[in-house]
Amino acid sequence: AFIGPIVEEFFFRQFLIDFLDQYIPGWASLTISSALFGVYHMHALTLSELINVLPHMSLGIVLSTVYVLTKRNIMSSAVHIANNLPALALFL
Repeated sequence: AFIGPIVEEFFFRQFLIDFLDQYIPGWASLTISSALFGVYHMHALTLSELINVLPHMSLGIVLSTVYVLTKRNIMSSAVHIANNLPALALFL
Protein backbone atom coordinates (compact mmCIF):
# COMPACT_ATOMS: atom_id res chain seq x y z
CA ALA A 1 0.00 0.00 0.00
CA PHE A 2 2.94 2.36 0.56
CA ILE A 3 6.05 0.99 -1.11
CA GLY A 4 4.36 0.02 -4.40
CA PRO A 5 3.00 3.50 -5.12
CA ILE A 6 6.32 5.12 -4.20
CA VAL A 7 8.26 2.83 -6.54
CA GLU A 8 5.71 3.31 -9.31
CA GLU A 9 5.86 7.09 -8.91
CA PHE A 10 9.64 7.14 -9.07
CA PHE A 11 9.61 5.06 -12.25
CA PHE A 12 6.56 6.34 -14.16
CA ARG A 13 6.79 9.98 -13.10
CA GLN A 14 10.29 10.91 -12.03
CA PHE A 15 12.30 8.66 -14.33
CA LEU A 16 10.07 8.16 -17.38
CA ILE A 17 8.56 11.64 -17.73
CA ASP A 18 11.90 13.35 -17.10
CA PHE A 19 13.64 11.04 -19.59
CA LEU A 20 11.00 11.44 -22.30
CA ASP A 21 10.88 15.24 -21.83
CA GLN A 22 14.39 15.39 -23.27
CA TYR A 23 13.13 14.08 -26.61
CA ILE A 24 9.41 14.87 -26.96
CA PRO A 25 6.96 17.57 -25.79
CA GLY A 26 5.77 17.44 -22.19
CA TRP A 27 2.17 16.54 -23.06
CA ALA A 28 3.42 13.53 -25.05
CA SER A 29 5.67 12.28 -22.26
CA LEU A 30 2.79 12.64 -19.79
CA THR A 31 0.49 10.66 -22.12
CA ILE A 32 3.03 7.90 -22.79
CA SER A 33 3.87 7.56 -19.10
CA SER A 34 0.17 7.35 -18.22
CA ALA A 35 -0.56 4.77 -20.93
CA LEU A 36 2.35 2.60 -19.77
CA PHE A 37 1.13 2.97 -16.18
CA GLY A 38 -2.25 1.62 -17.29
CA VAL A 39 -0.71 -1.28 -19.24
CA TYR A 40 1.54 -2.10 -16.27
CA HIS A 41 -1.58 -2.85 -14.24
CA MET A 42 -2.84 -5.48 -16.69
CA HIS A 43 -2.73 -9.04 -15.39
CA ALA A 44 -3.58 -10.87 -18.63
CA LEU A 45 -4.07 -10.18 -22.31
CA THR A 46 -7.86 -10.28 -22.24
CA LEU A 47 -10.51 -7.78 -23.31
CA SER A 48 -11.62 -7.15 -19.73
CA GLU A 49 -8.05 -6.37 -18.70
CA LEU A 50 -7.61 -4.10 -21.72
CA ILE A 51 -10.74 -2.20 -20.70
CA ASN A 52 -9.33 -2.03 -17.16
CA VAL A 53 -6.37 -0.06 -18.54
CA LEU A 54 -8.59 3.01 -18.97
CA PRO A 55 -9.16 3.78 -15.26
CA HIS A 56 -5.49 3.18 -14.50
CA MET A 57 -4.45 5.37 -17.41
CA SER A 58 -6.80 8.08 -16.15
CA LEU A 59 -5.22 7.85 -12.72
CA GLY A 60 -1.83 8.02 -14.42
CA ILE A 61 -2.84 11.27 -16.13
CA VAL A 62 -3.94 12.74 -12.80
CA LEU A 63 -0.75 11.64 -11.04
CA SER A 64 1.44 12.88 -13.90
CA THR A 65 -0.34 16.23 -13.86
CA VAL A 66 0.20 16.52 -10.10
CA TYR A 67 3.87 15.67 -10.65
CA VAL A 68 4.32 18.32 -13.35
CA LEU A 69 2.26 21.02 -11.59
CA THR A 70 4.19 20.59 -8.32
CA LYS A 71 7.40 21.37 -10.24
CA ARG A 72 8.38 17.71 -10.46
CA ASN A 73 7.96 17.12 -6.75
CA ILE A 74 7.22 13.51 -5.96
CA MET A 75 4.05 14.68 -4.14
CA SER A 76 2.21 12.45 -6.60
CA SER A 77 3.28 9.57 -4.32
CA ALA A 78 1.07 10.93 -1.55
CA VAL A 79 -1.87 11.19 -3.95
CA HIS A 80 -1.18 7.65 -5.20
CA ILE A 81 -1.04 6.28 -1.65
CA ALA A 82 -4.27 8.11 -0.76
CA ASN A 83 -5.90 6.55 -3.84
CA ASN A 84 -4.85 3.06 -2.69
CA LEU A 85 -5.92 3.45 0.96
CA PRO A 86 -9.59 2.47 0.48
CA ALA A 87 -8.52 -0.84 -1.10
CA LEU A 88 -6.13 -1.42 1.81
CA ALA A 89 -8.93 -0.72 4.29
CA LEU A 90 -11.16 -3.28 2.56
CA PHE A 91 -8.34 -5.81 2.57
CA LEU A 92 -7.74 -5.39 6.29
